[in-house]
Amino acid sequence: MKIKLILFAICIALLSCEKDNDESYLPSVIEFEIQTIGNLSGGIFGEKHTLTRKTKEYQADDEHGTYGSIKTYSDGNGEVIDIVGWGNNIHPQVKKINLRLPSEGIKTYTFNPETSSEKAFWLFIETTYQSKLEGGYAKWGSTGTKLSVTITEITDDRIKGSFTGDLVYYNIETIEGIEHKTIDEEITNVNKPVINGTFDIFRESY
Repeated sequence: MKIKLILFAICIALLSCEKDNDESYLPSVIEFEIQTIGNLSGGIFGEKHTLTRKTKEYQADDEHGTYGSIKTYSDGNGEVIDIVGWGNNIHPQVKKINLRLPSEGIKTYTFNPETSSEKAFWLFIETTYQSKLEGGYAKWGSTGTKLSVTITEITDDRIKGSFTGDLVYYNIETIEGIEHKTIDEEITNVNKPVINGTFDIFRESY
């Protein structure tokens, strides 16, 4: 009897390990790096940031890993793809990254501020040290920047692709509870930050 119980316990342990391995086999990953022509380093610049989540279950408290979804909005933006990730103190400079683009299947999407007017096409990064960066459509008050996103795979379970674009860098100051943004001219116009990244993430169902 004791031998049967021991064998049973071993089987349970092995199944548990196998389950953990299955869940972490294809993690959800967003990777990106921001470089400048002035080769700025430190903080958000010059380091690859890798945001991951190892299970399909998403804890919706804005603090756990990454997710991707295809949603339909009633604000005139139609169906969109959302790519979102949080730093989770693994990369303490990154609080959140959010990329949104129209949902039109596998293709390369491009935004040019001089010719494009698609409102559901933007990227923003919120850091943990009073700054934000944004690209694409000027959702938060800049003139907008060039942004390109290539979707290489969309299935019921995953969204995969890459992105690149020019960024505007903002310094953030909170006065009496109100957030004020000021463009950092030196970083934005002299050093000119550019982001390059990839994503291979679980697709949420909504």
